[in-house]
Amino acid sequence: MHPEPDEEPATQSSAGILRTLLPYVALGFGNRAVIFLMLPIYLQRFEPDEFAIFMLVSIVAALIGSIANLKLDAAMRTFYFDYVLKPRALAEYLLHVMTATLTSSIVALIATLIFGPVLFSAIFRHAEIHFFPAGAIACATACTQAAIAPYLVYLRNSCNLSKYACLQLAVNLGNACLQLVFIVVLGLGLIGALAGAMIPALLLLIYILAHELSFKFKAPDWKVLKPSLRYAAPLLIFSIFYTLEERLDRLVMEHFLSLDILGPYGVLVAVLGIFPIFLNTLDNAVRPHLFTYLSRNSYKVTGQLQSYSVIYISSSLVALSSILLIGTNLSIFSNEQRYLDIFSWFAFGVLAITPLIVTRYYALFYDYYKRSRELVFWMICRAAITFLLLFTLVPKYGIGGALGALFVSHIATAAIVFRSMRWQVPQVFSLRVIVLPISVFFLVIWNLNEYFGSTGSVKFGLVQFSFVLIAVGMFASFYTRNVVRNADLPEDSW
Repeated sequence: MHPEPDEEPATQSSAGILRTLLPYVALGFGNRAVIFLMLPIYLQRFEPDEFAIFMLVSIVAALIGSIANLKLDAAMRTFYFDYVLKPRALAEYLLHVMTATLTSSIVALIATLIFGPVLFSAIFRHAEIHFFPAGAIACATACTQAAIAPYLVYLRNSCNLSKYACLQLAVNLGNACLQLVFIVVLGLGLIGALAGAMIPALLLLIYILAHELSFKFKAPDWKVLKPSLRYAAPLLIFSIFYTLEERLDRLVMEHFLSLDILGPYGVLVAVLGIFPIFLNTLDNAVRPHLFTYLSRNSYKVTGQLQSYSVIYISSSLVALSSILLIGTNLSIFSNEQRYLDIFSWFAFGVLAITPLIVTRYYALFYDYYKRSRELVFWMICRAAITFLLLFTLVPKYGIGGALGALFVSHIATAAIVFRSMRWQVPQVFSLRVIVLPISVFFLVIWNLNEYFGSTGSVKFGLVQFSFVLIAVGMFASFYTRNVVRNADLPEDSW
């Protein structure tokens, strides 16, 4: 049962939104978080060049996975609601989608197994990066996860979060436990890590087909799926481009740097990769409240509207500070000097992705005002800028050049998005609320890093985290007392 419009949380309190955020955070990290959680083991058991190979084959696997299910999982997010009042038709549609994704994933895997060696030799410069067996296992995992994805979307859309959480938890725990056994006990290294990810995904697919769907394979009805495929086609292109753009730095660096350097950089990227995952969960928590409010008060200057900015900026800055705290303490897990050298880059890495806060927050407004084409255009521009800067800076400056390229492209995109959307919703583009706290964060991290230097990274992590927590608390408290309380929010909203 869906709530009536009057029941929507148009004036949801900040505390309520933050409570909504918690289950999204718990369920949103998924498989990508396993790589981060396993980092201490990787740092102890993997040589830097071995970790670099693990990272690079995972990039190709992600590209294959973005193609394998024809983005029918994205179609399920939308077309589910066309059948929601017709349980029998919905069950039939789900079976058609699962049949089609299973078929396309198997075809994609077979094609990858045939052409994989040629693909790897065309993409990678280093002869040590082989398709068999590491690349084949990684691609098999990606295709399996692609086949599972529509059913997981079905569970989320039907609000069956308990089953969804159980399945995700089982897969992630199985992934971590098998990797521990394969890497630590059996000493299988890279192959053990990849196999530990593949087996739980395969078992989940078998469970869904056999137990949840009582699946009997038959040819998919393409007439029923035609509207879904038409809808998914542009999203498929977007998904491929986005997956590639998100990993462009490592692909370019592989052509200019040794695997011994690229491996430690992969550790840096794995930790920084927590932040986009966090932003996804934050978007999912804020979006329904923000969109409902905008639908009623599109151009009204209100404290409620400004409060979303405060929530988003404050949460994001604390997340970045937490990531920096984690990164500066990873040295306790490894004595390998080639890994230790990367820890001095964590502050610069965090600053390089800080402008993402602005881009991602205002992307919500692009989404609400249905200006997705412009958003895609700016993403293409960012990819082009990043690509050119990487080819220019990486050969000369290595890791510093890569991070510099990311920072310039992120800050350019944030500035463009900020400027292009300001005319439509000027009320939420307050320099005081948006730019000032981010600028203060940037200056604090930069100066504290200079003060402590590479020898005091652990102290630096603790000091910056404490400082950011206090500063963000003061910012939110000051804004609450002086702006929001005197606006249109209920007294207990904060």
